Amino acid sequence: MESKSEHILLIDDDILVLQALKDQLYQFFGNTCDFELCQSGEEALEVMNDLISYQDIVPVVICDYILGGITGSETIARLYMRSPKTKYILLTGHADLEGITAAVNNGSLYRFVSKPWNVTDLRLTISEALHSYQSDVNLEKANTRLQQVNNELEQIILNRTQELSKRNRELNDGIKHAQLLQQSLFPSLSQIECSFNVVDYYSRPYGQVSGDFIWIGEKSDFSFLALGDCTGHGLSGAFLSIMHMIGFEESLRQLNRPSPTLLLDQVNKRIENYTHNADLTDFKSHLTSEIVIICQNNSTGEIQFASNGCGLIVKFRHNGQIVDLLQKTMRHGIGNPMRYEGKIDTSQVEYIAIFTDGIVDQFGGFKGKKLKKSGLVNWFQNSNRMPFNNFMTDFMLETEQIDDMTLVIIECANVLS
Repeated sequence: MESKSEHILLIDDDILVLQALKDQLYQFFGNTCDFELCQSGEEALEVMNDLISYQDIVPVVICDYILGGITGSETIARLYMRSPKTKYILLTGHADLEGITAAVNNGSLYRFVSKPWNVTDLRLTISEALHSYQSDVNLEKANTRLQQVNNELEQIILNRTQELSKRNRELNDGIKHAQLLQQSLFPSLSQIECSFNVVDYYSRPYGQVSGDFIWIGEKSDFSFLALGDCTGHGLSGAFLSIMHMIGFEESLRQLNRPSPTLLLDQVNKRIENYTHNADLTDFKSHLTSEIVIICQNNSTGEIQFASNGCGLIVKFRHNGQIVDLLQKTMRHGIGNPMRYEGKIDTSQVEYIAIFTDGIVDQFGGFKGKKLKKSGLVNWFQNSNRMPFNNFMTDFMLETEQIDDMTLVIIECANVLS
């Protein structure tokens, strides 16, 4: 008959007691466990060592307290050192409180049963011991598996963190390259001032790169200044702004007699051509740009403008009145021809302010509300106004920036009509 992998050790120096104990328990546990009979503590230690070497399981040990040689409590203490998960039951007919207390204190004793024992009580005690042993084994397996899962998750998190760090570095490198490319195309303030009398200039990207852009150009006796606000304030907006600046350069070079309106139309067409391989319907609904273009005749000082969105307000010389030349905000998909256009009477207008919607949409102030165009007008109307950078710093306080922000104020030459 094939031996079972689970064993119950019975230890008593009286072979008749051992045999009787086995006979009483076999009918309840014989189907799942083999019984090992030992007549001394030393023999029990040898049997335990052999079973452990075979990787067999000893869930329960039943040991008499009085043995020839080492006592039952000492035997259990030594067995416990070899197999701490085993449940040890001490049979005693003697009131040796000191020995029992020592076994309890070192944690090796599961139960003690008085002799003569009640078979039913002993069977129930052994059943509980087997169940307790199995619960401990299951718990240990669960804890081991949980530790394995935790180790696997930690490794997955480590791998993902390293992967994300690598991708983040690559993304940051890409953003830095886009930033360098965008900055190389942006005119400096000194370059703008070579063509226009700039009295205030404010540019604050939301991130490292911006969806706002400024472009300047010269042709014949005309100076052009464009301010644009492209969809998004990250890489998408930056790429779209670069496409617009390139589009302005190409359009200005090819047009014989450029005007703000012609330039705006040509740039729109070029952006459509740049994106002809994409779903144009999707581009019209998702890729948008607001642009205002100012053209200054350097001989006469006359100024023309065209816009499909960006803000444009002027301040009159004599009464300081502020007028919004764009009656409503427009924001249209690429290719949409809708726009405002016109001339600015520089004999009447002293200052021109062009700005992106990030300025008026910014939250701030003590009430945490938007600046709105009315707030910008109030600042613009003040003849002793502080620089706009200082104004926005005071207005925003600790409020988080929500969009790219750009503003340019130009002083007009006083040209008689």
